[in-house]
Amino acid sequence: MIYKTFALFLLFLAPAVNAKINIEHWQTSQGGEVYYIQTQSLPMADIQVVFDAGSARDGKQFGIAALTASLLENGAGKWNADAIAQRFESVGAQFNSSATIDYSTVKLRTLTDPKLFASAIETLQTILSKPRFDAADFKREQSRTLAGLKQMEELPGAQADIAFNNALYAEHPYAHSTDGNLNTVAALTLAHIKDFYKRYYVAANAMVVIVGDLDKATAQATAETLLKGLTVGVKPEPLPDVVMPTAAKQQHIEFPSTQTHVLVGLPGSYRLDPDYFTLYVGNHILGGSVLVSKLFDEI
Repeated sequence: MIYKTFALFLLFLAPAVNAKINIEHWQTSQGGEVYYIQTQSLPMADIQVVFDAGSARDGKQFGIAALTASLLENGAGKWNADAIAQRFESVGAQFNSSATIDYSTVKLRTLTDPKLFASAIETLQTILSKPRFDAADFKREQSRTLAGLKQMEELPGAQADIAFNNALYAEHPYAHSTDGNLNTVAALTLAHIKDFYKRYYVAANAMVVIVGDLDKATAQATAETLLKGLTVGVKPEPLPDVVMPTAAKQQHIEFPSTQTHVLVGLPGSYRLDPDYFTLYVGNHILGGSVLVSKLFDEI
């Protein structure tokens, strides 16, 4: 099992190795990292603002990173969720926010026509710097998450994943589910969400990735604009290293289902390891590619 430690390389390293893509890098005036690739094939741009604010930063409040990310879409500044959706739709842009183990990310795909682009960036900047975190929105998202977690209790595959990660990572921050669990999510309050946002959604903890039909000057101005309303803040302390198991373990969980789920794995390499691609290809052949893997062909 290969865990990811750097989202930028997840997006761009493999193409860069083969196509020698020119990835430019700099910092904004507030300390945010920027990665930029100019492409001129289509009049559009993909922009991601990534924070080291994934579920590994949940602490004991499992699920808070995912809930915070989901609330960003529900209102910002003077706009509610419908107004935000309308603003993006009116300029042909697409937006979403999400959290993974390592990162929370807001994504924007927009046309680069100056007027349309400026409107989309204004909306995104407001979402990043002025989230409303309305009480009614919080209650609705919390209830939706709890309903999803309750449903997951009936899914053997989901329960197998949870048990596998707990066994694999033990006390490490990677051990728990990104969505949290029923007890921890139910205990969250709006104040907890606001505190998490203030701590992690800061310029020093941000990485802006810009790919598209934009010249460098426009990309630089865009990155500055997106982070200008954020507190400078500080980067969080690095996560502890994952401890490699010293012995094999086996766990059997009875579940009322006609289907059996078998998970086998161990902590893998990080993306900058020279053996990463060798391990990736091996994992892909054995089962990582699912329907076209050798394991699937045989079974």
